[in-house]
Amino acid sequence: MTGRTRVSWAAFATAVACLLGVAPLAEGVNVGAHVDRNSVPLGERIVLTVSVEGQTRDIRPPELPQLPEFRVQSGGSSQQVSWVNGDMTATFSFTYYLIPQREGQFTIPPIAVEADGSSYRSVEIPLVILAATAQAPPATRPSERRDSTEGGGDNQHLVMMTVSSDSVVVGEQIVLTFSFFRDPYGSVFESPEYTAPTTEGFWREDLPPERRATRVFRSRRYDVTEIRYAIFPTHAGELTVGEAVVRIPADLMGSFFRRRQQRQDVFLRAPAIPIQVRNLPARAPVIFQGTVGSDLQLRVSLDRDELAAGDALSLHLELEGDGYLASAIRPEIPELPGFRIHDAGSSVDSRPLGDVLHGKLSLDKLLIAEEAGDFEFPPLEYCYYDTRADRYRTIRSEALPIRVSPSDQGASAVFSSGARSEIEILAQDIRHIRPLAANAAAGAGPLPRRPLFWLLFATPPTLGAASSLLLRRREALLRDPHRVRRRKALALALQRIETGQIDAAVREYFGAYMHKEPAGLTQRAIAEWFARRGIDAQLGSELSSIFDRCDRARYAGTSGGDAELAAAASEFLRRVEGGLGRV
Repeated sequence: MTGRTRVSWAAFATAVACLLGVAPLAEGVNVGAHVDRNSVPLGERIVLTVSVEGQTRDIRPPELPQLPEFRVQSGGSSQQVSWVNGDMTATFSFTYYLIPQREGQFTIPPIAVEADGSSYRSVEIPLVILAATAQAPPATRPSERRDSTEGGGDNQHLVMMTVSSDSVVVGEQIVLTFSFFRDPYGSVFESPEYTAPTTEGFWREDLPPERRATRVFRSRRYDVTEIRYAIFPTHAGELTVGEAVVRIPADLMGSFFRRRQQRQDVFLRAPAIPIQVRNLPARAPVIFQGTVGSDLQLRVSLDRDELAAGDALSLHLELEGDGYLASAIRPEIPELPGFRIHDAGSSVDSRPLGDVLHGKLSLDKLLIAEEAGDFEFPPLEYCYYDTRADRYRTIRSEALPIRVSPSDQGASAVFSSGARSEIEILAQDIRHIRPLAANAAAGAGPLPRRPLFWLLFATPPTLGAASSLLLRRREALLRDPHRVRRRKALALALQRIETGQIDAAVREYFGAYMHKEPAGLTQRAIAEWFARRGIDAQLGSELSSIFDRCDRARYAGTSGGDAELAAAASEFLRRVEGGLGRV
């Protein structure tokens, strides 16, 4: 047998092995281990990731060495397979969470991984555990990802549902991921029908686009489609993400050619996942208004820092970070002596960024200078609960200097255009008075005796007084944004009830009166507020009944029940408004 023939038979054998799904022997296997940080305070966790990459499928989970100084929790594993020109490369990742138990300097010994009968080791990793600080309290919530999976029939299809965390605080973001595994060599006539999981008790935002990839799971290759959501719990307690269902109808083309085989629809169900939701920690700062997120940034800018008295400048404020900022309380703009401040608009932009929902709240103001001098727009402070640091955090903007020149200096440039006079009086521009025709009517007597004269005489001062009252009223409302929010609370709530958002409408209504974020309100907090305001206790029991009916009817799918509940909620809010009185 010649050398060319041997090479051809080897290529043929490799091709057959690939077609049959037989993995070649391990070749060039790389094992690595790294941590997200090498120095942490006592009580905080360390994320340890062990990765294996090479032309292999037969590996065993890593054997972690003894680590008596740490409490070790498993964070799950992931696999990824790629094919390039017939060569398969697999990447396996194993995640562990290390929680230190005492201070000191430690070392993670080399970690052993067995692949295709051979043993490989990583390098050792040094760690330094510092004393706990008041700014970084020990983490108390679990950090493991919670997965639920269930396959169907011949194991050609699988579904999986995961959450980024199953223990959070009110308003904290959870990434919910639904994955559909499909045999790449299965029937092309299948058209799966997907029913999304119910998320009662959460605000939910989609995180497009859908992700598609090829993965190896349980020693089989699948085409995987992922659908992700960002969900935010609205109250404390044990909430549940409902099950997700995929229906795979019978293969019509296959049934036509195989009439004797009776194939029925296949239903794949990803079981429900319970979520433990805690209230925010007590002793919140006085300026805290209920916003929950992570890595928030506050930026304030002016379009210019010099102007003349009487002119206006624009102030732009941005609050940006990870979280549901659509429900965040707007930062308050303080009064600035020497200026009048007016609203110029606001907007909220929410979009996926990486694996989470990222939000940006924009606020525009118009500042009108009333007097000359050197001024300073003060720094603004905004307090929120940082879910990544597990503590309240206050962010602060920078002070902005403003110089206002006298109005005559600011207007001098307008009337300096050249040698020619700005105003020319031309003889042809003068019109002479024509004599009244003899046959023209002399009128109906002196002007003071005509009603139209007094009507026209009284119109300018009346309009001036009305404009002054409206302007004063608008300025008073601008100085008290909470009052504006309270005045509009009932109308906005009734509009939202008409669209079917009954639970959100009721919470936003009471949030306006209590100066709180709707997502952070609980029935108990509203009931205590009822007691302080001396509102009828019967209304408190009706409120509890409405919340319970909202929880039962939100996903019930019965329009009649929704209409009855909407009518009851509208009547309840009108009665509460009547008891509170117009503010």
